[in-house]
Amino acid sequence: RQVIITSRDPSPPPPGYTASGGIFRDMTIHDFDMGRWLLGEEPVSVFATGYCLVDPAIGASGDYDTVMVVMTTKSGRQCHINNCRQAVYGYDQRFEIFGSTGMLLNDHVRASTVRHYGAQGTEARGPLLNFFLERYEDAYRLELDAFVRAVRAGAPMPVTAFDGRQALALADAAVESAASGRLVHV
Repeated sequence: RQVIITSRDPSPPPPGYTASGGIFRDMTIHDFDMGRWLLGEEPVSVFATGYCLVDPAIGASGDYDTVMVVMTTKSGRQCHINNCRQAVYGYDQRFEIFGSTGMLLNDHVRASTVRHYGAQGTEARGPLLNFFLERYEDAYRLELDAFVRAVRAGAPMPVTAFDGRQALALADAAVESAASGRLVHV
């Protein structure tokens, strides 16, 4: 029924990075891809808002550093994505999937699972991982393994050019929606 994806970087990208196409095309695009997969059907509409709240240089380049997106499928399933170029506490990556039989949560990956409980408080924990290569080390390995297996077996790739095109179409729709303030049909 509903998917909520949070993706926040530890710090803004270096100057000039927004030439990559902007936040919807270089950051949120991964969440569009994941949202499509988690929803189980293609979104038919996108509503996006964006503001520059972190780094004035990003705003001066015509991009946003803080965005929210709502995608809806034909059957009414919804995906809310929120992104920000800065989370002072580390690489913030999580999702929640809510449906008729319950809910799934995917929380932060940390260097340690140790928690501290004491008289001054509970749940004191170390910082979040601070870089995407640390956060997605296992995912990259599994992705590469799936690619190699498909090549060796002569099987179809698990991710296709269609998937990439669909994520880009959603990113383009988000750019249009944020600029116009209107819902965009995909």
